[in-house]
Amino acid sequence: MNKKSISINLIHNNDQARLSYIRPNILALGDALKDKFDVYSGEASYQPSIVLVSTRLAVYRDFLYWELNRKWLRYRKLKRQLLVVDFAKFCLKSVLKYVINIKEAKKWRRNCAIEIAVTNKHILSLQYSLNIKSDYLLVFEDDAVFLSDSITNISRLMDKLDGFDEQSMYIDLAGGCSPEVLKIDKLEISKDSDFRYYAKPVTNTACCYLVNKKQLQIFNDFIINKPKYRYVGIDWMFNQLFIESEKRKIYSKCCHADPPIFKHGSVTGQYSAWIR
Repeated sequence: MNKKSISINLIHNNDQARLSYIRPNILALGDALKDKFDVYSGEASYQPSIVLVSTRLAVYRDFLYWELNRKWLRYRKLKRQLLVVDFAKFCLKSVLKYVINIKEAKKWRRNCAIEIAVTNKHILSLQYSLNIKSDYLLVFEDDAVFLSDSITNISRLMDKLDGFDEQSMYIDLAGGCSPEVLKIDKLEISKDSDFRYYAKPVTNTACCYLVNKKQLQIFNDFIINKPKYRYVGIDWMFNQLFIESEKRKIYSKCCHADPPIFKHGSVTGQYSAWIR
């Protein structure tokens, strides 16, 4: 019987201090999995020089986030403001940002460039895994922090996944925001000592996540057909792709490790966030 395969991909921006820590840990994880899986490793790091995006693109991204947030509220079964009121507030905030508070707008235009570059690295990672026909993709951003039992817990998790080959699957492994901050409690259907389970897929941050081939195909198809989502942050992009999936009655198994299997270093304070 042929072994299944897993791609372990690292998203980074060539920070050598972070790489000197996380690369050996990823190597150790691969060694722990190689008896049961064909293990492939990849990295996505290239990005153009970070320059301010145009004001036009920055405003467009603001509009995308406003539009996507309305969909996200409905998806989580939360109340939305009246469309006309909400849009009026968006317009007022835009005027204040780009006409009055030029410094804030300049910072946002730089952050836009960083977010777009990071999202593109994740997309490249998804496509790499599809191209080599991996059964699973495990992604780390370079601010993921291994715990003493992280490798053991991932190995245990991988032993349980054989039954989900026919169903798309998304597993959040490093957390970041609390469920209360995410406001996804209405979607939670159960909880055990290791995971919270959700009726509809949702992501936390994209610090570390595991997906199967079926989910990779769904992500890739929507990204091609909805290219505008490339302009938003990766966690927002994933959640919007889940929303698009629901519209087409495509349902994914989703759970979040709780407690997280890895720490999100930018949230715990062990690292500084890419966007500051």
